[in-house]
Amino acid sequence: MRKSCGQLLFDFGTGTGGERLEDVLPHYDNPATDNQRLLNMQYDYLVHGSGEAWEGLWSLSYSVACRLVRNMASRHRLRLGECDVMDKAQGAVEYVLRRYAPDRCGGRQYFVRKNFVSQLRGGVLHSLFYRTKGDALVDFWDSDSINAYIDSRGTQ
Repeated sequence: MRKSCGQLLFDFGTGTGGERLEDVLPHYDNPATDNQRLLNMQYDYLVHGSGEAWEGLWSLSYSVACRLVRNMASRHRLRLGECDVMDKAQGAVEYVLRRYAPDRCGGRQYFVRKNFVSQLRGGVLHSLFYRTKGDALVDFWDSDSINAYIDSRGTQ
């Protein structure tokens, strides 16, 4: 707990607690799964600042997210074309990896401690099922008859 401008600020375990980042981040000598490979790329990116690790993190996250989107779409009986799958996977990867931006979280460093694939799963859920108020108002336009089909789900 620390004080800033007369206000108490609590540490909710989001930081490294004064430990070095190299000691906190998981790293595997022989990664066997996609999760372990993603965690190794995260380690290389955050500790060494490797641009190649960042590119690998994007590409492997994208391929894992595509598999997750297909799996969830079939489980929830959604009909998505390949273009939609790629679009949803791209949105999920952006949702997760934009947290690594240096200006986020008040200068704190974001990282995944245990399961990177579960973070991607959360991004896929957000990409598939999150709806803005604009999405709730207008679902689609029929260009043949120029009629707007209003979707009233989720509006109060």
